[in-house]
Amino acid sequence: RLRRGAVCLVASAAATLAFSLATPRRGLAATPAVEGSAEPAVGSLNVPAQFATAMAEAWHNVDALGSQVDRQGIIVHFGRYADAVVQRALKIAGAEGEDAAGLEQVLDAPLRALFQQQLQTLMVRAADQYEATLEKRPNPLEATWAAEKAFMDGAADLVRPGSGWSFEAEHQDLLARLKDSYRRDSRIVEEQAKRGQGKQITIEVIRKLQQQAAAVQREAETRGAFPWNVKWQYFLDNSPLGFRGQYNQGRSVVELLLMPSPDPRQKKNILNRIGPLNLAVAFDMLL
Repeated sequence: RLRRGAVCLVASAAATLAFSLATPRRGLAATPAVEGSAEPAVGSLNVPAQFATAMAEAWHNVDALGSQVDRQGIIVHFGRYADAVVQRALKIAGAEGEDAAGLEQVLDAPLRALFQQQLQTLMVRAADQYEATLEKRPNPLEATWAAEKAFMDGAADLVRPGSGWSFEAEHQDLLARLKDSYRRDSRIVEEQAKRGQGKQITIEVIRKLQQQAAAVQREAETRGAFPWNVKWQYFLDNSPLGFRGQYNQGRSVVELLLMPSPDPRQKKNILNRIGPLNLAVAFDMLL
């Protein structure tokens, strides 16, 4: 706050000097030497009272906008508020022509600084918009468009009308960041789409990495398994009960089979009424 006040004081003095120099009738007027005085003739700076009032109110308004930017990050319709500060100062000062241009130039400097400060915040929020859009729908291109639109709309709202302020540099910086994010997330989405066999999926990179880590751990644990692939089955004589199994590189599956007997005499057998039925149990068998 002290630094901003110092800047305002210096700028106010500069504006006052520029105003007085640009206005011959209000400029430095020679003061004749007073008879009997030891002091030489000096110049006196005559500044209209309305000009000083306009500058004091303008700096107060600029300081208020700066405090609001510090609290909120971005002021909606900042461009309009900034222009209102300038236009009111011009009206109070009654400045026209070169006087008005000089006053506007002095006020434009701190307002432009607030504009650029908000652009940086807007870039961060646009990046957040990209991530939020990607969370809802795994489409990096759509997320890029949404982020850029959010930035462009917000930046246009910050520009003071007639000021010539530009946000093209920040726009290009944002596009470069979005381009990197687009390439990264496009590869992730493509890979997940292949593994998901075309089903709609969401961007959950951490969960995917956890699944991949679990798969690697499982592969490491099964390295001690017998490198066999065996299938077998067994049915009890004169019984609908049977067993079937398979062993494949450490993974075993055993099934209990309940098949209805074709014998008419076994029609009312409780096992015939339950079947057909398959119950399977899977487990790992390692060395």
